[in-house]
Amino acid sequence: LGNIAGDGTNARDTVLQAGALEPLLKCMRDNRKISLLRIATWTLSNLCDGQPRPVFKVGAVLHTIREVLQIDDTEVLSHAC
Repeated sequence: LGNIAGDGTNARDTVLQAGALEPLLKCMRDNRKISLLRIATWTLSNLCDGQPRPVFKVGAVLHTIREVLQIDDTEVLSHAC
C-alpha cells in the first residue's frame, strides 16, 4: 500500500477511497513490532503526502500518531513526523 500510495495523488486517493486508512491505523495501534511499525508509518506518511492534500478525518489519525511518537525508533519517528 505504501508503494501504491506513494506513486502519486491519484494512486494515493484510490488507496484512501478503498478504505485502507482505518485498517492501517488499527494495525499500528495493535502491534509493537518495530519492523511492522516502520513500514506502517512510512505507508501512513505516503497517504498524507501530496498536493492537493488528501481528504480524511485528521482526528482518526491523531490518536495513533500520538502513540507512535512514544516509540524510541529513529525510522518510525522520521516517518511519523
